[in-house]
Amino acid sequence: MKTFKKMTTVIFASVLLFTLVACGGSKSVVGTWTSVEDDIVYTFVFEKDGTGSLDLSGVSVPFEYKVEDDTITLTMTLLGTTEEDEYTYELSDKTLKLTDDANVTIELTKQ
Repeated sequence: MKTFKKMTTVIFASVLLFTLVACGGSKSVVGTWTSVEDDIVYTFVFEKDGTGSLDLSGVSVPFEYKVEDDTITLTMTLLGTTEEDEYTYELSDKTLKLTDDANVTIELTKQ
């Protein structure tokens, strides 16, 4: 009986974990986020499939992204050069804050 109870608990926990991972939890960066800083318009578009684009005042750069814990890693290729940028992030209702390794933060609003 104890073995059955343990097995049921493990199965339930696995299903719950799978559900949270598959749904991405209650908060997600997926969507369009915009900010204007020093007359530069930043627009990040995060797709569900781990791809996206960064538009800087009309110049668009595609990227792939990965979210782990409080870190977003963007991988971009521009003019044949691949660059990987890592940001810590804070996500609340309609605000996404990205902070780079130089401690520069950009605050974006969900569109």
